[in-house]
Amino acid sequence: MIDRARKHHLAALALLIASAAGCIETPELEVDCAESIWGCAPDGGTNGPPRPDAGGPDEGECDPGQRACADGTDYIRCFQSESGQFTWTEPLPCGGSCLGDGFCCESSCSEGESICTLDGVQRCQQQEDGCFAFSPPSPCPDGQTCAEGGECVSLGACTSTCERLDVRCDGDRYRGCVEVEPGCFQLDPTLQSCPEGSVCSDGACLLQCQDDCPAEGDAACEANTKRRCQPGADGCLRWFDTQVACDVGPPRAGCRSFTLGQDVPHSACVQTSNVNSNNPCGSRGCTWAICNDGSWNYFCNSPILGCDPANVYAHATCQ
Repeated sequence: MIDRARKHHLAALALLIASAAGCIETPELEVDCAESIWGCAPDGGTNGPPRPDAGGPDEGECDPGQRACADGTDYIRCFQSESGQFTWTEPLPCGGSCLGDGFCCESSCSEGESICTLDGVQRCQQQEDGCFAFSPPSPCPDGQTCAEGGECVSLGACTSTCERLDVRCDGDRYRGCVEVEPGCFQLDPTLQSCPEGSVCSDGACLLQCQDDCPAEGDAACEANTKRRCQPGADGCLRWFDTQVACDVGPPRAGCRSFTLGQDVPHSACVQTSNVNSNNPCGSRGCTWAICNDGSWNYFCNSPILGCDPANVYAHATCQ
C-alpha cells in the first residue's frame, strides 16, 4: 500500500504535469475587497492600482483623479474599478454649489450680482477659493450715485433710492434722504450725528435713557423723606419724593377712613370723594389721600406716590 504522504506527492506531480500540458484551467482568484491591499471602490469593487490577476487597466471613461459636476449641486469623480477600468462614481452631494471642474463651494451671492450700500457698490466676484462673495464697497465716481440694482448712474439721469424723510442708520450716525433733483430722492452722502444723549435706531434718533434708580417700585429714604422709583416723563426711572416721612423708629400710626368705614395702616392710600369736609382739593369729584402716621395727606392734581401696594383702596363714590 502507498502511504498517504506518497499519495499527496503523486497527486501534486500529476497536477503539475497536467497544467504544463494546458489541460487544466485555474479557478478565478476571489478577493474580498475589504481585506485586499487595493481597498474598496464606491461600487464595492477594489480601488487603487489594478490587481495582479486583473490584467492592465483599460483606457476607460475618465482619467484618474478627474472630477466634474453632475449638476449645480452634485459632483462625480473618477475611480478605478475592480476590473481595472477607470469610471465615474454616482453623483455625490457638494453641500453647496458645484463649479465646472467639480469644485464644491458655498457662495454667498450669484455671479454678476450687485447691491448698493451706504459706502458705494458691492459686486459679487469669484474669490481665491473659487466661491462667489461680495467685494468690499467701491464708491461711485463723482457726479454719480448708486441706484436700485447696484449700478452707478449719472445724477443727470436721477433715480430715487429712498423716500422723503427716510433715515438710514450707520452705527451712531445717520444719512437722511434728500431731494437731489425735483422729484428725485437719494441718501445724503454726508453722515450726520444724532443729538447728544440719543442714538440712531430703526431710522430715527432716539433718546438714550439713563435710569436714576434700579427698578420701578423701589423705595429709599433721604433726609427722613421716603422716595420711590417710578418712570418719569422721558420714560426713564427717576426718584420721586413721596412727602411721607421714612419708617424709622417706632411703628407709624394708622388712620380712620370714613370712606371705607375702617382703620387703615400707615402708607395706605384711599380714593375719597371731595364732598368730604376734610378734603382740601375741591367740592366735586374724587382725589387720593395717603395715611401718614395717623394723619391724611391729600394728592391734589399730583401723582400718587409712596402708597403701600398692598393697601390701595379705589372705592369712593365720586360726585
